[in-house]
Amino acid sequence: MRPYELWVAHMAWDGDSKRRPALVVSLHDGIISVYPITSKYDNKSERIKKKYFPIKDWKDANLRKASYVDTNNIHELSVDAIDEAYVGRLSDSDKARFIKFLSKRSD
Repeated sequence: MRPYELWVAHMAWDGDSKRRPALVVSLHDGIISVYPITSKYDNKSERIKKKYFPIKDWKDANLRKASYVDTNNIHELSVDAIDEAYVGRLSDSDKARFIKFLSKRSD
């Protein structure tokens, strides 16, 4: 498991736990930091949309539909929360865009 890879993770969501794709951003001492991946965008507020990173090469990342990295909430998870379901990885282009996006976004 490496940064910029996408894996299926069990994440707390609205008081429940859901399996969903997640973008790994770091791994240290058995704890991974991930951002959830979502395809829901159109009905979000403009404030939330500003923190959604569009994955342009979503097909190359093995995602089923156009998707976004939800940078509103980073999740710290045990490695055990990750399924053995590797999805894919961000393309080099999306990786560079994502790094730039994170450095320029306003909180």
